[in-house]
Amino acid sequence: RIVQELTIAMQENDPVYQEFLVGGGPSVSPVDTAISHIELLIDAIDEFDNAVPELLSTARVIFCTLSTAGASILKQTRKIDDVLIDEAACATECEIAIPFHLRPDRCLAVGDPLQLPPTIMSPHAAELGLSRSMHARLMNDCGHEFVMLDYQYRMKPQISSFPNAQFYEGKILDGKNVISKDYSSRCSLRPEIPYSFINVPEGKEFQDSGGSYANKEECDVVVDLVEIISTLSGKADLDEDRLRIITFYQGQVNHLKRVLAKKGFHGVMVATVDSSQGCEADVIIVSFVRSSDKKGVYHATGFLADDRRINVALTRARHQLVCVGNKGTLGLEGSEVLRNLVLDAEQRGCIV
Repeated sequence: RIVQELTIAMQENDPVYQEFLVGGGPSVSPVDTAISHIELLIDAIDEFDNAVPELLSTARVIFCTLSTAGASILKQTRKIDDVLIDEAACATECEIAIPFHLRPDRCLAVGDPLQLPPTIMSPHAAELGLSRSMHARLMNDCGHEFVMLDYQYRMKPQISSFPNAQFYEGKILDGKNVISKDYSSRCSLRPEIPYSFINVPEGKEFQDSGGSYANKEECDVVVDLVEIISTLSGKADLDEDRLRIITFYQGQVNHLKRVLAKKGFHGVMVATVDSSQGCEADVIIVSFVRSSDKKGVYHATGFLADDRRINVALTRARHQLVCVGNKGTLGLEGSEVLRNLVLDAEQRGCIV
């Protein structure tokens, strides 16, 4: 199959093949040329495979995933002094244990147990404690010594204010860079208002064919915001470093992508909260989706019931955070964190 594909490509582009067709050219068939290319590729792969052990044995720093740390080839490394695990709070204890076969002298685990935990699909496994990371267990159950990083260098103070008070007891300080008047971005709605909550009382949640939730009215508001941002930023490319739309349901992700594509915004990043941990952007728009005029219906179920997801969603923005939701539903029927979010926005005059 590879030979056939290479032959077809050469039929279209290779001058050697063209000369071969008309005669008078080199007596080298396209199949022979294809085989020669494959042999060169195989030789290159063999050379790389032979070089890997030497590279690992002389490397001072090795970057890999936890799973890759268990690969047999890593046993060819020299003595490992330290293992540094990033996002340790969202890894299972089994995953954390993988690099220990390298027998490091020290292990430094970096993570935030107040953000997303390990993803466990089995409810039974979660009940047995697999959803609790070793990071959280050492900190909270074992009283292991830890250091809290108490400066944040991402969010403008108006954005960090609520999550700092709600999740971190006000212990997080703002870095000098985020309080500087020079900390700005071309991609923004209103730079003088870094945080706002757009109330969409007419929004109605619905379930798509896959059972996930979406909200057409919130989608329309989000798309309008994208169009405004695009205009104000001089039609600049709204890549994922500039703009990211976050929502709690895959149904809303799919709905937003379809509508944005129809408007010509194919490159705008739309993602769930779970896939946004560790990410950041100049502007973050959060669509909460859940909205109903039925009183007494508790909407803090599923994804909105986990305060850690709310924390992740609210802490991705550098310069502007725009929350889009039904303040009546979230403020009256939501979780305590959601009720506090709406109350805080009202008290600060951030409701639009």
